[in-house]
Amino acid sequence: MLKVVEIKKENKITENQIEYYEIKNTYIDKNSNKWLMPFCFIVQNNNVYILYGIVNETMFAASAADEIFYGIINSLNFEQ
Repeated sequence: MLKVVEIKKENKITENQIEYYEIKNTYIDKNSNKWLMPFCFIVQNNNVYILYGIVNETMFAASAADEIFYGIINSLNFEQ
């Protein structure tokens, strides 16, 4: 079973000026491993796009996970 230890929610804007809603949940499992689950929700062109990740922070640095997650988000472009 996972125990929720933190939930962060906020509206954000990418480097390409795309608005999105972010939820970051942090959990601890029964072996005391720390897990980060970021979710990103973007509404564009009458569609909802969801990006999410699952990171074991006990084994993988949160800063590296953030770099990858935000790198993906900031690379998105919805031009037609």
